[in-house]
Amino acid sequence: MKKIITLLLLLTFAVSAYAAKNTEPMPRGFSWGASVGGCIDMTGHDMSSINIDAKFGYRNSWINLLGVGASIDMMVNNSVRSFPVYAVFRTGFSKRPTLCFGDFRLGCVFNDLNNNNRQARLYASPGVGVNLATGRTFRSYLMLSYVYNGMDGFYKEGEKPIHSLHMACVRFGVAF
Repeated sequence: MKKIITLLLLLTFAVSAYAAKNTEPMPRGFSWGASVGGCIDMTGHDMSSINIDAKFGYRNSWINLLGVGASIDMMVNNSVRSFPVYAVFRTGFSKRPTLCFGDFRLGCVFNDLNNNNRQARLYASPGVGVNLATGRTFRSYLMLSYVYNGMDGFYKEGEKPIHSLHMACVRFGVAF
């Protein structure tokens, strides 16, 4: 796993250096965006989901987004819903525009489980993304991320307890 992460980081920086010469910086100030995607449950609890995200905050030449966001995570095969609220930091690790970026989210997730069972737990999601199209006022991207949802002692009928979810996510989004 360490080799894969190292390879992805090296590839990210190499492609970013090449793309930085061909893109135009977005203006400083207020930024907002939205994304849609899906997550695959890596814990084997059949909790894969479809996600909708919205976020807003500040951007400058080095920071693509520093702000807050919220998501709706709808589990596909059951009625469980999760509502993460988080702080988000997104950067291309350079003052010049880059093709690739890092996205880091940390906050609280409100899990609405079966039988009116509700929980508030830790939410963390580091990820890497690639800018697809960039204009003067917008940027579209594709992002791959890991999600930790700290569920606590939740039981689905006939299964072992779920103490946390570990998910792999793919998101397509737009930032303005």
